[in-house]
Amino acid sequence: KKVRELRVRISKAEGTKDKALWKEVENWVSAAGSGLAKHAEFLFAGKCIADQRGRDEIKVKLLEAVDARNQADLKMWLTRAVALEMDTKYLNLYPEYTTSTEMLRQIDFHVESLRKATAARDEEAVDEWLGKASDLKLDAAMYSSIPEAKETLKKMKALRVDLEQCTDSAFTPKGGQELKTSIRAACEYNYEHAPEMKAAKDALGVREEDDRIAQGL
Repeated sequence: KKVRELRVRISKAEGTKDKALWKEVENWVSAAGSGLAKHAEFLFAGKCIADQRGRDEIKVKLLEAVDARNQADLKMWLTRAVALEMDTKYLNLYPEYTTSTEMLRQIDFHVESLRKATAARDEEAVDEWLGKASDLKLDAAMYSSIPEAKETLKKMKALRVDLEQCTDSAFTPKGGQELKTSIRAACEYNYEHAPEMKAAKDALGVREEDDRIAQGL
C-alpha cells in the first residue's frame, strides 16, 4: 500500500515545480521506515527528489550567472542542466535554460569578435566591439580581452599620431631617422596597415632619395 501511495504522489509531482507536491513525496519517503528504505520505488523517489532540488538550484545559479554575465559559470551550470534534462524533458518548466544559452552565445560571440579585432589591429572594429561589450555589461575584470583591447586601441592611436608627426617633420635634420623608427615601431606592432603608413613611407622614400643626392654632391 505504501508503495502504491508513493507512486501516486510521484505521478502528481513529476513534471511540475510544485513545492507542496514534492514535499508530500519527500515526507512519504522519510516516513517509509527501514523496511522500505531500500525498496526500488523508494530509491527512485529519492532520486526524483534530489534531481528536482538540483533543477531548482541550477535555475537560481543560471539566473545569477546571467545577471553577472559570467561566462564560466554559465558553461558550468548549463552543463549540469543538460545532465538533469532541463534542455529537453523539463525545458517547458525552466525557460531559464534558453535564456542562459542565449546569453552565453552572446558573450562568446562578443569576446571572440573583440579578440579577433584586437589581433587584427582593426581600430574601427576594436572600438565597435568595446562599445558592444559595454552595452552587454561585460565586466572588464572578468574578461581580459576588454583591457587588452583598450590598451591595443590606445597604442594604435599613439602610433598613428607618431607616424603623422614624423611624416610632417621628415625633412628636418633628424626627421629621416625618426620617421624610419616610427614606421618600424608600427610594423613591429603588426600595424603596417595604419592609415598614415602610406604617406609615411612615401615621405621616407623621398627623404632617403634626397639624402643619397646630397651625399653624391
